[in-house]
Amino acid sequence: MLEEFYDKDKFIRILVHFDIPDEILKERVINSTRNTNIFRGAYSNFEQVLIRQQAESLHKDVVDPEEGEADYLFVIKDNKEVNSVIEEIVSISKCK
Repeated sequence: MLEEFYDKDKFIRILVHFDIPDEILKERVINSTRNTNIFRGAYSNFEQVLIRQQAESLHKDVVDPEEGEADYLFVIKDNKEVNSVIEEIVSISKCK
């Protein structure tokens, strides 16, 4: 799918997949103090957004990214991995 939008010869295609357990996500959104002005729909809090996303993730056409789908695939399963992934992406961008 990425090839339809981002020509392999013109872009470095990087996917970052956040594979974080639902319990952790729910705890985060319930305790979020982030401003909700960013919402584009009729949502009043982040928990409503999470519930919609979880429901949509059950659709047959929604799948986790796979190796080979992009030039680089990073899977984050824990907050501790975020900084190292960011560093790797910055390093990739400097090499191209």
